[in-house]
Amino acid sequence: MRTIGLVLYGVFASGSALALPLLLTAALLPDGTWYWAQALVAIGVFAVMQAVGIVVLMAVNPQSIEVRNQSILSGEDKKQPLADRIVSTFLVLTMFGLLVFTPIDVFELRLMEPVCATVALFGGGLAIAGLVCTYVAVGQNEFAAPNVQDQSDQGQHVIDTGIYGIVRHPFYTGLLAFFVGLVLWLGSYPAVIACGSLAFFLVVR
Repeated sequence: MRTIGLVLYGVFASGSALALPLLLTAALLPDGTWYWAQALVAIGVFAVMQAVGIVVLMAVNPQSIEVRNQSILSGEDKKQPLADRIVSTFLVLTMFGLLVFTPIDVFELRLMEPVCATVALFGGGLAIAGLVCTYVAVGQNEFAAPNVQDQSDQGQHVIDTGIYGIVRHPFYTGLLAFFVGLVLWLGSYPAVIACGSLAFFLVVR
């Protein structure tokens, strides 16, 4: 039952995090529409992958998902540095901003040429690969909390095996790949350029 609850919560929360800024923004634009096929497909695929990812993580390493499900802003007992609170807040705002800007560019601004079908499909594949990378990273690191905190009482140590033996920050890498791929799939080159702001805050963090 706990796994089912986590799946339902994860699908609803993650689906809403994409659907609200994308579809609501698109629906409010003069030339926009709530029935945005590319966005609906992206939301559906994301929700399904989230459900599968939670089920797999609960079976393989349930501790990792328990840690990951925390808020980006921890309680005082976790000793989260103020700098991390500030940067994490800007990081979330940047992701939200990218999701709002993309439909504005697609339906109104049209700052650059539309993304062709081949590039859009590449973007979709990149987004899926990025999501898989984040799930693998969480599954291989039971200390992958969404905030900087002291986990020494739980035996926290540097993970340098598996995917962490290939790239130092696989979750950040996957997250960036997901956003770049997503906005390509949705059809906005300017949004890809705007992903540079996301990369900046990831590097700072």
